[in-house]
Amino acid sequence: MTELPGYAIVAAGRRPGGAWCVAPWYEGVPCWSPLAPLRARQQKTLPAEAVALCQETARLHELGWIHGDIQPAHVIHTRLGSRLIDFGWARRAVRTPDRPTYRGGISHLTAPETARAIAQGRQPAASTCSTDVFALAGTLWACLAGRWPVDYRASGLPPHHTPEQRRAVLATRSFRLTGPLPHTALQDLLRTALLSAPADRPTAAELAGQLGRL
Repeated sequence: MTELPGYAIVAAGRRPGGAWCVAPWYEGVPCWSPLAPLRARQQKTLPAEAVALCQETARLHELGWIHGDIQPAHVIHTRLGSRLIDFGWARRAVRTPDRPTYRGGISHLTAPETARAIAQGRQPAASTCSTDVFALAGTLWACLAGRWPVDYRASGLPPHHTPEQRRAVLATRSFRLTGPLPHTALQDLLRTALLSAPADRPTAAELAGQLGRL
């Protein structure tokens, strides 16, 4: 495994069919916590942690890495700043994916192009910086709305839907979003990131800049 500059790794190695690493334990709060006052409409300003998460993702991309599974549970806000954790699906952007299959990370935040590739049986359905941004925008949406970004009922799914059904809806790019969010301008930015074609999606750095100007 190649070490990521700026990310401390205690030990790393390879095993048959994959790799492993041991990293330091971060003391902090999950992504949900800093956005709770805004989610509860107890404040109007966007917490700095939201911008910091985008900046941390941008830094990872600048180092040539893709996370592959950004979600609220994989973001920790510490005294040292925001940190992405759980790099089980991470890969170098310039390399062919090591694993033969990729399911898009958590199904609620699977980018439409990845969901479509999975539905068509094209593997590995490679993660990209753009799919990371879709999951990043979906993570912020979930933390602000208190529920996942896709409105499954309005998108035609039954109450007890499966990950495969979720990905099928995402693959069509005709899904409906939950909401409204407590911050209109932020909702517009995240909506654009979630509904745009991959080529039109902002980068993580661009999204950080847009959020920073709110």
